[in-house]
Amino acid sequence: MVKKALTIGINHYSEGIANMNGCIKDAEEIAKILSTSYCEKKKGLEENFSCKVLTSNAELEKPTITRKVLKEEIKLLFEDESAEVVLFYFSGHGFENSLGGFLVTQDSASYDEGVSFNDLIMYANNAKDKEVFIILDCCRSGSLGHVAIAKNQFANIREGTSIMTASNARQESWDTESGGVFTQLICNALKGGSADVFGNVTFYHLYRHAESMLGAWEQRPTLKTNIKKSVVLRHIEPRIPLSEISKIIDYFPNPDNKFQLDPAFEPTENYEDGIKESQFLELQNMANNGIVSPLDEVHMYYAAIRSKKCELTPLGKKYWEIIKREI
Repeated sequence: MVKKALTIGINHYSEGIANMNGCIKDAEEIAKILSTSYCEKKKGLEENFSCKVLTSNAELEKPTITRKVLKEEIKLLFEDESAEVVLFYFSGHGFENSLGGFLVTQDSASYDEGVSFNDLIMYANNAKDKEVFIILDCCRSGSLGHVAIAKNQFANIREGTSIMTASNARQESWDTESGGVFTQLICNALKGGSADVFGNVTFYHLYRHAESMLGAWEQRPTLKTNIKKSVVLRHIEPRIPLSEISKIIDYFPNPDNKFQLDPAFEPTENYEDGIKESQFLELQNMANNGIVSPLDEVHMYYAAIRSKKCELTPLGKKYWEIIKREI
């Protein structure tokens, strides 16, 4: 699958517009993380997204990211016929007026602030036969996808498009010397902070992580999606080896089965049953990741020494179905 990403970071703006602090760093970091993904076969990293990074320069007489440049780059990304998945990321100023929102470019001027959200969503909606992901870390970005002239809050996005923004249409986005707060959370999620037990990181995982962590901040991320299939943006090394988690269909031939334990499973009881002790380590690892839970006990150790049973959690049953379907 060919995946391409365009990441934009603008720190430097024309006179009258405050410069930003960490937008360049954000754009570079997002691209760095997206460019690789964990490969189970290689037991290491492999190429993931082909990334292009555009950042501002301080020489405002010759700005690098103008309205023209940004429009051209967005158009090239979304119209790239070789790509099956495209991702657009922007970190910089956002602006909104009665006509809608704008990604503010370096040559911003009154009544011509930059690339309009309407243009961005038009390019995304015109993209053919590909999955489109848009991440905006800028103020008032939550209106992306809304039809400004209609004055409603309904998103108008084609099937296969997903949008995530750092804040809603009325809020500011927090920017620090080390980067945007929202983008830092997205980076953490891409590195594995929100991955499922198989090591998959999807767009929804990113949003769920950011949304849960921004509870105390005065900005609320938004998610708008019209997906036709789930796309894994990045793989990380699974918390449980795939060869190990696949054994849940052996331990539990049916998702409602219970697995009987006894003291021989627990190494400290000195039964010296290597097979049971090895199985117990795997079951404990599953329990630590919310897949298995002991019955009538607070810990797997007590379930073993008291000859109790363990069972799949609701999450474990979900993974059981996935594994059963794919073998």
